[in-house]
Amino acid sequence: MTAVQTDTTKSLMVDFVRKPMIMPAVAAATFALVSFTPAQAAELSQAAVDGFNRYAQLTEERINDQTRRGQFLWVDTLAAGQRDAAYARLRQGEVLEEKLETRDNGRTIEMPDSMIHHWVSVVFVSGVNLGGVKAFLQEYDNQYRYYRPDIVRSKLLSRQGDDFKIYLRMYKKKVVTVVLNTNHDVHYKQLDAKHLISTSYATRIAEVENPGTPKEHELPVGNDRGFLWRLNSYWRAEEKDGGVYVQCEAVTLTRDIPLGLKWLVGPFVNSAPKEFLYNMMTNLRAGAKTTAARSTGAASTSKKLSAFVQPGQASQQPWSLSWQVARITASTLQALT
Repeated sequence: MTAVQTDTTKSLMVDFVRKPMIMPAVAAATFALVSFTPAQAAELSQAAVDGFNRYAQLTEERINDQTRRGQFLWVDTLAAGQRDAAYARLRQGEVLEEKLETRDNGRTIEMPDSMIHHWVSVVFVSGVNLGGVKAFLQEYDNQYRYYRPDIVRSKLLSRQGDDFKIYLRMYKKKVVTVVLNTNHDVHYKQLDAKHLISTSYATRIAEVENPGTPKEHELPVGNDRGFLWRLNSYWRAEEKDGGVYVQCEAVTLTRDIPLGLKWLVGPFVNSAPKEFLYNMMTNLRAGAKTTAARSTGAASTSKKLSAFVQPGQASQQPWSLSWQVARITASTLQALT
């Protein structure tokens, strides 16, 4: 048993003793997961890659078909009563999540030695417009500030029009700690003044061993512990009802769980993608509102200063230091907004 397993097992044993009423199945699942997550490598097979690509292809076809039918968001696919209730919950501040499954002509898509996790999440950001949300989403150099602790580093690598290449370092601690260096290709498309779509594909995912230490290094891509091998994210944003509805549909690929433990460990393993998505959408809402408020305040100040500083005054009052400061401040704020 590795040191990580030993420490985790001790912690779980203490928790089990303190909470004697814990359900046996939950305890068994936890210990099974501990046994399942040592540092042995798991290899990403071509069969798993092919299965994921087929799953992603069918998922994108369904998304595009729903868009053509006017079902822009997931909640639009619900029955009338459920749809109205879902929109009301979103406007009240809830984050809605749903586990999805894409099938191939009604059949489950086989995923040899791997698992697909497919979730959709929707949040309502009140008091902002679509342009503000788009600007926030594209603020890649600062995403780590808003999405901590799940994103600990972020960087815009390049941009060509609506196409972005970005880097994210992801962090997740759930029984074991996982750190991943990831690269993504992101494309935006503005359908009209009220609708925005974006697609993000992870092009490289490397697990980091001993992060933050002199021994930090990446494990071979596709030959690591298999916590994340593929990640596709399909984003939608719609402005209405005094704000913007933002949706993220995420499809991820991980290693499989041994057959005899799927029923036991599966629910626990599946909760990690759901929690990551929930945290991301909650932080997105807070960050987008903060950014919008800051931009609104800067624009208001710039407008007031511009009204105070009239063109041609430079030649009339060159001696006024306060006027010069006001003029420079107004120009700077206008450039930033």
